[in-house]
Amino acid sequence: GGGAMEDLRRQIEDNMKRAFWDMLEGAVKGDTPDNAWVVKLYAEQRDRLCAITPNRQDLREEIHRGLDVELFEQMLVNKAFERSDLEGIVAFTFSRLSSLCSPARDGEITARRGELDALLRTEGLTFDAFVVPFLKAFHTTVDDIEGDIEKFKRHVSNSGGTTPNG
Repeated sequence: GGGAMEDLRRQIEDNMKRAFWDMLEGAVKGDTPDNAWVVKLYAEQRDRLCAITPNRQDLREEIHRGLDVELFEQMLVNKAFERSDLEGIVAFTFSRLSSLCSPARDGEITARRGELDALLRTEGLTFDAFVVPFLKAFHTTVDDIEGDIEKFKRHVSNSGGTTPNG
């Protein structure tokens, strides 16, 4: 279904997302950076990743280690980082996301990761220039996976909860 209402809803959603990313850009690059908010967003993404991960303590601990909020905060506040730390964060995040997403999303995830890898190779990279595209790619991918999970759940409940016979 959909039609005009669906289009309007999508337009509002797109505008909200754009406003959100503009705010993040301002929070990172503005005259008065809002580090606390950016760190909170990073922690939120980590927690969303935990929420879509199978409920195993070892996997959650791994995510908390791989996406170390204190390290992220230090890099953000001090505007100082080792490129290898950022490479590690990207590699960890995207290997996790790849393992959780449907095969149909592989291309998108590979492309997002490719953009970040290219960014990490740029001369004179600043943490500010990294953080917005990284959070955006992370956030968008988790949104996609959550949406896929929702669709799957709806599909299963609509088909009476039975699995199709092979």
